[in-house]
Amino acid sequence: MSRKNNPEKSASERLVTALIANPRGIPVGMLARTVKTSRGELQSLLRHLEKKGTVDRIGNRYYAARRENIHRGRFRRKLSGSGQVSVDLMADDIVISRREAMNLVDGDVVDVVAYPDAKNQLKGTIKAIHTRRQEPITGYYRRSASGPVVQPLDPRLSGAIAVPELSVKHATSKVVIVSLDPACNPADFPSGKVIRILGDRFAFGVQTTIITLKFGVRDEIPEAVQQEAERLITEARATQSSGRIDLRSVLTITVDPINARDFDDALSLETCDGVHRLGVHIADVSHYVPRNTSVDHEAYLRGTSVYLPERAIHMLPEALATDVCSLKPLEDRLAVSVFITIDETGHIIGGDIFESTIRSDARLTYEQFLAAATMDPADTSTQAGCLQEIPLDTRGAVRDLCISLSSICHKLVQRRVQRGALDLDMPEAFFELDASGQVCGIHKKKRSIAEQTIEEFMIAANVVVAEFLSGSAIPYLRRTHEPPDVDEITELKAAIAQLGIAPPQNPLDPDQVRALLAGIDNSAIRSVISQRILRAMKRAVYSATSSGHFGLALDHYTQFTSPIRRYPDLEVHRSLKCALKIPGYSTGSVEQLTDRAKHLSECERRAQEAEWEAQKIEKIRFMTHRIGKEYPGTVTQVMEYGAYIELDEPFIDGFIPVATLDEFYRFNPVGNTLSNPDGSMILKPGKRVIIRVAVADLDRGMLDFHLVRPASPDPSA
Repeated sequence: MSRKNNPEKSASERLVTALIANPRGIPVGMLARTVKTSRGELQSLLRHLEKKGTVDRIGNRYYAARRENIHRGRFRRKLSGSGQVSVDLMADDIVISRREAMNLVDGDVVDVVAYPDAKNQLKGTIKAIHTRRQEPITGYYRRSASGPVVQPLDPRLSGAIAVPELSVKHATSKVVIVSLDPACNPADFPSGKVIRILGDRFAFGVQTTIITLKFGVRDEIPEAVQQEAERLITEARATQSSGRIDLRSVLTITVDPINARDFDDALSLETCDGVHRLGVHIADVSHYVPRNTSVDHEAYLRGTSVYLPERAIHMLPEALATDVCSLKPLEDRLAVSVFITIDETGHIIGGDIFESTIRSDARLTYEQFLAAATMDPADTSTQAGCLQEIPLDTRGAVRDLCISLSSICHKLVQRRVQRGALDLDMPEAFFELDASGQVCGIHKKKRSIAEQTIEEFMIAANVVVAEFLSGSAIPYLRRTHEPPDVDEITELKAAIAQLGIAPPQNPLDPDQVRALLAGIDNSAIRSVISQRILRAMKRAVYSATSSGHFGLALDHYTQFTSPIRRYPDLEVHRSLKCALKIPGYSTGSVEQLTDRAKHLSECERRAQEAEWEAQKIEKIRFMTHRIGKEYPGTVTQVMEYGAYIELDEPFIDGFIPVATLDEFYRFNPVGNTLSNPDGSMILKPGKRVIIRVAVADLDRGMLDFHLVRPASPDPSA
């Protein structure tokens, strides 16, 4: 039959051609005019072509079934409402317009038709929602004209989510958790069900719950796991003295932050003829947590403890984390002890590893250790205020131990510098809590010889363990840190130059970094440069194979010293006991450890992001009660759209949007400055200013300042 005598085929061709030319689809009403046929004939034709798989229908729109351009991927939403779909094995994301993304939720797995636009950018039309986001969303419960909805706290996740009416009184504006319905029609408004009411946005504990949900942090430990922990403790105590060396008579101390919630490590020291035998004693968690128990499985899923300003979320049940395994003072505890032999120059010349029983004589804070370590050795007084809480008969010995430990630390630091390790100036925030657990102050945490001593000794113990395991045939988890890419070094040099500082030839060479930071008087700028250097480097990860540790300039490195709060350390303890031929322990193959390393690296990343987010939100919440107050600070970064400011006290950073400045400020990208027309006010890195707190928005994560005036005196003048 000829084409002329086959009008159905001709209509089919016209219809398919029109759909191919319009990848966004054509409504059925417009198709009738395009194909030039009656609506009845068109409907019959569409049913026929849809059955053949030539066209697809979504709602009242029809599409050409171009199967080769349909991709499945995960949708990520932007603040604007648009987004992109990430597809495996595709280099570029598919851009989704705000209109197309109207009823999508961040995390949906979708089928999308991809097509290039006029600029050859890959854009997409949503064909179907394969799987609705499974993670719950936190938001405000509100009533709209169309009924009750939940408005997500994070506007990047979704628009309003329709929910059934709550029977609870005064629920409006409360923070709730909503579970999404699995409905998968992109034409449907997202809907769900409120599964929990958290309460007021500023109520204690609400923010912690929001953070744990957002980052997928496992919060409450199941009751069955806690019960098993009690049973394991009872069983482990029956064999706790078998084959261990007894170190309970050796003077031993722990040194931790004032707000420490668990105590992994303790220190001892013996010195003979100038040679030191440093004891690093680590909680023997593996004795209490056998592999393949429920406690072990839960700890593996968590991967690490998470420390938030309001509270800690432990990897292990409380009975283990803060009691039985924790090296509390004046209580017998099981440990794995690493004895490190160090000569007069700070060179490590040997090491031994044993299972042990210890008894800590004193729990020191960093502040107490610092005060004791810097006392005059000739001072025989045992009534020093810094050691008041320590039993009278051991105060003098504890003081002398602190002085000796800090002296050895200085030698190890010199060795690390000679080795070529990086040492960055990275101040952290200390959150001061009141009696009710609320944050009442945010201060810059100073890094003293106390923190440095613990850091150096833990690194030394990790090195001894890594070298011992590397010499055995036992697989173990390593801590690896690869060198940065050349492109990252180039970008880092440009970033340093933007701060108005001449970059070194290689800004990641340890000697050049030290010289660079030493030449900067402004502590805020030193911190910014250290952060830029850190971002330029690759993330340290866990691995079953060795590629060295760039930041520490070591060929072999592992993490062994925090098994209460890090599962990789617990895994290393098990490998270590296998290498020591202690019965009852097993490790995995290299292939098994590779899988574990990937999971545990991801757990660490997630925990760090949750901690950073929690600190950021806590700072904003702290400032919501200080709107309108003025504070001195330092400009740390200048951009075309504004300037970042680090406050002296509280230790918080915020942003001055250029749109809020009283005059027109011109941005100079060469000098990295913002200046007003007459040049009387120039914002540049290091500039001291007075700001006024203007906006503290918890939901949008914004802390904005208004510029008041230059600070006086101005060190940059």
